Amino acid sequence: MATKKYAVGGEIEAYCTKCKEDRQHTIETLKSDGNINKVHCGHCKGSHLFRRPKAAMAKKRKAPRKKKGAVILTDAELKKAKAYSMTGTFEVGDFIKHKVFGGGKVVEMKAKKMEVGFEDGPKLLVCRNK
Repeated sequence: MATKKYAVGGEIEAYCTKCKEDRQHTIETLKSDGNINKVHCGHCKGSHLFRRPKAAMAKKRKAPRKKKGAVILTDAELKKAKAYSMTGTFEVGDFIKHKVFGGGKVVEMKAKKMEVGFEDGPKLLVCRNK
C-alpha cells in the first residue's frame, strides 16, 4: 500500500476546528512518520492539529452491521404478523407488528414477558402468556 508524501507548505483540504467546516489548509508540520501534524487555515488564519475533512469521513463509514439478535422479516411474514398489544397472547415463533419497532419475531417467552427480535435488535415486551 503506497503512502502519500506530504510536504510542509503543501495545500490540503482539512476540517477547520475554528470555522467548523472543511476548508483549504497549508501544512505547517509533519509527524516523524511523514503524516500531517499541524495545518494553517487559509480562511480564518487559525492553526490547529490536522483533522480529516468531514466529507471524507462520511464516505469512509461502512454499512451498519446486523446487530446480535436482530430479525428482519420478509413481506410474507409481515402480512402474517399480529398487531402487538400488552394484553395479547403470543407464542414463540409468532410474527408481530409493533407501532414503534416495526416487524419482529417472538424468540423467547418469559414470565409475563417475551423477547422479540426486531431489525434493530432484540426487545423485551410485556404480554399475557397462555
